[in-house]
Amino acid sequence: MRYLSFLSIIVLLLITGCTVPDEAHVQVPDSLTVMSKDSFKLFLLDMHLSDAYLSTLSIDELKDSVVNAENLYGSLFKKYHITNSIFQQTLLYYSYHLTEYDSIYTEILNELNLRKDSLQYKVKKTTLK
Repeated sequence: MRYLSFLSIIVLLLITGCTVPDEAHVQVPDSLTVMSKDSFKLFLLDMHLSDAYLSTLSIDELKDSVVNAENLYGSLFKKYHITNSIFQQTLLYYSYHLTEYDSIYTEILNELNLRKDSLQYKVKKTTLK
């Protein structure tokens, strides 16, 4: 009996904890308190390029270097004149405007592919000399 009560409580907690809150219970920031679509796109592009750079460093290089995620993200916040709070509000806003969010990432992927193609062309051109 004790096991059944315990199991019932766990199932109840899982059911209530895994429900998605509706918009009435979540305050979605309006578009005036978030980054513009273009600024957000550029910020995310820079953020992903920073992540790619960090992924090339060894753990020792990260420990010995002033270059780390905190410093890189901090410099991005300064570059775009935003705070972490504005970034979080922007993420929340676009999580409720998924069509716009999807189009931002489509543009980011297109830009990254253009950059990759350009680099591959330069490497190919250099190796043919």
